Amino acid sequence: MRRPLTPNAIARVARALTTAALALSLCACAWPPQQVDNWHPPPPAAPAGRAAQPAEQPPLGRLPADVRPTRYKLALEVAPDRDRFSGTVEMAIELGRARDTIWMHAKDVAARKVTVQLEGQELVSGSLQQVTDGGVAAVRLPRAVGPGKATLVIEYEAPFGRLEGLYKVQSGGKPYLFTQLESVFARRMFPGFDEPAFKTPYDVTLVVPKGMPAIANTTQTARAPGPNGMDRVTFATTEPLPTYLLAIAVGDLDIVEAPPIAPNEARKRPLPFRGVAVKGRGKELAYALQHTPAILATLERYFGIEYPYDKLDIIAVPDKGGAMENAGAVTFGELLLLLDEKTAPVAQQRAYAYVMAHELAHQWFGDLVTMPWWDDIWLNEAFATWMGYKATAAWRPDLQADIRALEGVHEAMVTDSLLSARQIRQEVRDNGDILNAFDSITYKKGGGVLSMFERWVGAEAFRRGVQQYLAAHRHGSATADDFLGAVSKAAGKDVTTPFKSFLFQAGLPLVEARISCGAGKPRLELAQSRFLPLGSTGDPKRTWQIPVCARYPVGAEVKETCTLLAEEKAGVDLEGTACPGWVLPNADASGYYRWMLSVADTRKLAAAGWAKLGPRERTSFAESLRTGWSRGTLPAAELMPMLAPLADDPQPAVVAAAASVLDGVHDWLALEPAGAEVEAYGRKIFAKKYREVGWAAPQGKAEPPERRMLRKEVVSFMVTGARDAGARREAAARGKAYLGIGKDDAFHPEAVDPNLAEAALAALGETESATAFDALSARLDRTTDEVVRRRLLAGLGAPRDAATAARARTLTLDPRLRVIEALLPLGAQLAEPTTREAAWKYFVENVDAILARLSPARAAGVISVAAVFCDRARADEVERVLGPRWTQLEGGARNLAATLETIRICAARRDKQLAETRAWFTAGKPAGGAAPAPPGTKPATAKP
Repeated sequence: MRRPLTPNAIARVARALTTAALALSLCACAWPPQQVDNWHPPPPAAPAGRAAQPAEQPPLGRLPADVRPTRYKLALEVAPDRDRFSGTVEMAIELGRARDTIWMHAKDVAARKVTVQLEGQELVSGSLQQVTDGGVAAVRLPRAVGPGKATLVIEYEAPFGRLEGLYKVQSGGKPYLFTQLESVFARRMFPGFDEPAFKTPYDVTLVVPKGMPAIANTTQTARAPGPNGMDRVTFATTEPLPTYLLAIAVGDLDIVEAPPIAPNEARKRPLPFRGVAVKGRGKELAYALQHTPAILATLERYFGIEYPYDKLDIIAVPDKGGAMENAGAVTFGELLLLLDEKTAPVAQQRAYAYVMAHELAHQWFGDLVTMPWWDDIWLNEAFATWMGYKATAAWRPDLQADIRALEGVHEAMVTDSLLSARQIRQEVRDNGDILNAFDSITYKKGGGVLSMFERWVGAEAFRRGVQQYLAAHRHGSATADDFLGAVSKAAGKDVTTPFKSFLFQAGLPLVEARISCGAGKPRLELAQSRFLPLGSTGDPKRTWQIPVCARYPVGAEVKETCTLLAEEKAGVDLEGTACPGWVLPNADASGYYRWMLSVADTRKLAAAGWAKLGPRERTSFAESLRTGWSRGTLPAAELMPMLAPLADDPQPAVVAAAASVLDGVHDWLALEPAGAEVEAYGRKIFAKKYREVGWAAPQGKAEPPERRMLRKEVVSFMVTGARDAGARREAAARGKAYLGIGKDDAFHPEAVDPNLAEAALAALGETESATAFDALSARLDRTTDEVVRRRLLAGLGAPRDAATAARARTLTLDPRLRVIEALLPLGAQLAEPTTREAAWKYFVENVDAILARLSPARAAGVISVAAVFCDRARADEVERVLGPRWTQLEGGARNLAATLETIRICAARRDKQLAETRAWFTAGKPAGGAAPAPPGTKPATAKP
């Protein structure tokens, strides 16, 4: 959902940092780290005359099944200018047996009064105690109550959280209240049964300052004077929901009433629709309000089921990364909703479309039908990932959502190559396991596997299975078996068994293919194993049931042959009688596997088959080159020449793959003379495309998004990767003009293509850091626009001279930076080899303060910043210095293991390939100098 701060090499670290810090837009409590979630105080002493009973241990996973909530009434008194809030929660519950301890959830909640009343019996007063750091709580009663129906009432107060639970943020000098309750943070807002299986209706009442807007999941039904001069706002009863899908927003909000979304073939009623933003920014919702109805209609047509809730609010939240699918009140980071089509970069437009489709898909998959426990969160998130791209492609094919989906799959494959990778459906035992489940394996691998099996069974059969699954479990819970059973029934064949081969084992398949042309028909011989990068100590002997489709020429035509590869080795007959001149063993790049050909067959595919491959297939080919490089089977002498056609490709993802390979090699050689040769080779193979795309579209000519993204990839690489002198001068000049330096010190967005503004300011921040840093810093205080601020931070993170680089690092703890921004300058400094050591030292020395800015729920992922290193000694240092802390964090052990494994695998690859790579680049192969300026490019000046 997020784009990296700067292109290519910097993107690797920025992506790791933003994933760790922003994944659910959560932030921080203070260090020290969370304790192991197993402490609990002793129960109250037994009353006189009664023997003490053995203490019942608190549940660390699922709550006992013999207590079930059936309805909530939640009343909260909230005011954004306060530090705490108060509330009363009334729960209708069913007790399966008599209990004097009722296990539930509450975190940092101070209970004023607790009562339980069984139907037809007297009221019993008790107490509420939080018994674990993770929020398991016990209602203690003086005597056992039950079995039967009862009412549990708790009056309480609690502090506002920081980007989790019910939390407060500041924007434009005003405070606002929002919620983020997924995954285990509803317990911070109210005591309850904070598990996804417990779906009940909610009646919500908010007491808020007089006249202040208030929003919840459902439509407002009344507003009347309340206590202490405040207003009491009531809302319609919700459909059955789990706790994590509740939402409220309170503050001096702009609420923009849009026309109701018109009925369609699935929905016969007009749907109330609004956009919400902080004061003064409501007008910026126009783009999202205009286009969201079409995305919703696309989803309704696919599901054949009307949108399930009584209204739709889309809410732009400051200091939030990503989005949250709260039923009827979906929250988004401001970057995703507040945009101007005329000036927004393509990446922002694409992010809006995909994330909107993703979150709206959740209204069915996750909200209407919810997983009973977090081990099936993959089903929610993988499906929404897959459906988000599918719906975006249907709505705006020009945004190339199918290519972005494939890039996401390739990103997941990097994680899935590690021995520390988790399987898609992982056993969940505690809060750490829950938090770790929100990762690229769940989202991107899961989405890729769904896409593969949709192609295998057929799109229409798959759709019927989805519809049958949703209809059968409407407003309830369902499991992976329920879903796969529905798809199998609709497809008329067993989908469950092959799908589970991906669901229940970690790792990434590698399919090696070769054409056999003996006396009979030509055959494609296939072999599968677990993909393991060079340096991995894993066992490659593992099999999946993999749908494999291959494309190859038969005469003047290109044919496709498919099989289900279920054994370690198998073959399939190809059409025709002649031996094909080339083969692509992953048609349409639809398979979730890496593939390899022999070096000779790779050459044939590159030479004879390239023109026949579609954009996704060329992107997959580029990934196959990286596969060979990663395994050590494709040497530099073979790989580097193959990058030239990739760099000249019209597809941005293919060009980006070539740039990424060169970035990785340059990272190894940057601090020695061979690094300049890598840059020279980059200039040589990118020069033609750089001249072609230029710095701007021809005047008066509209360009498709693909072309604009191509320009971004090419120009950004020439500036930051190939370090072309002319491109860097042009970038810095345009950066000055954008900032109005030397003119009026005002923003001039027309001075640079919006897709190139980050590269321009990064170049300015590096080449003129001593003077540019202050100008960039001053302008950071003048804008709340997240896109503009990220551009400025690209420049602020770019300096390489020691003095200014030190200032850049300290921005990490600068209170002017929002939580979602704080790690970006440090990420840029860590990504650059010349500033890496100083940045790492700063990180280690300030880790306490850095983690204090982040939520303990997401702090564990920050260790991934160390993955920029590529030597065993540094891995040992990370393990020794930071390991003891990380193993105490929720989910920390898994994140630490993945980071250490990544460093050590990189070290093994470097040990094997560095010498021959250096030799290739220093043997005169890459000769090339500065690229000529693109035709028609006028040098920019400080005047926009």
